[in-house]
Amino acid sequence: MRISCPSSRRCSTPDALARTAGLLTALLLAVPAFARSPAGAPSGMAAEIRRDLSKRTSKRFDSLLASWKKRYGTRAVEPLLGIAADRKLSDPDRYIALMGSARLGGPAIAPRLTPLLKDKSWMVRSAALQALRFLGNREAAPHVLALLKDPALVVRSEAVQTVEALRPEGAVPALVDAATDEANYHAGKARWVPQKALAALVKLEAPGSVARELRPLLDYEADPELVRQTIRTLEAITGRSPASAAVPLSDSVRAWKATLSEP
Repeated sequence: MRISCPSSRRCSTPDALARTAGLLTALLLAVPAFARSPAGAPSGMAAEIRRDLSKRTSKRFDSLLASWKKRYGTRAVEPLLGIAADRKLSDPDRYIALMGSARLGGPAIAPRLTPLLKDKSWMVRSAALQALRFLGNREAAPHVLALLKDPALVVRSEAVQTVEALRPEGAVPALVDAATDEANYHAGKARWVPQKALAALVKLEAPGSVARELRPLLDYEADPELVRQTIRTLEAITGRSPASAAVPLSDSVRAWKATLSEP
């Protein structure tokens, strides 16, 4: 598999989000958390790794990770984490260092990931979410909820998936809020987060009592696919189907609005 780092620009389009999320998912098979390098200028292994990063000529870095694994093994984890945590470096270099540490590290250092959820780089925040999700680190679960309001769309999307996986207390109302948050819509259409939030509500078996809070989604006429998914979600969490699947979407919407208006 060829591995490359994304652009450092904020991901704000569905295509960019899909590419970035897919890349991160493929890479984070076993992810550790971050650590600070020893004080002072890097030396030895850390310096060599930084030179490798400065000399790279391509966004692809699978061969670079293979080289670090062969040369250093798990000894490279600490210097890579130090590089990943260094805010003076470029986002792509930090990203690559993070992925290298993810490949070479292990679950034991996962608790050190939590501070990186507040990093200035959306790449690092997104990767931290991925790591926590794949490691199943529930200790960090309460910290994940805040990223449902992250300024970067790609991070909000990752946060939904991580909330679904870690199931922190307050997950259901937070996901309902994410599904209805206007920040996750553009020109009357949902931008990934609402769709993922609805899917997560079904996965978490949200109580039917939250159905009324999803009613605003039935008004997004410019996004019929979102409306259809909302109806499927309402059916799943309430166990009710007020309209036949064979009727037009507009009829299903009217039936559900009437149902949700019932006392």
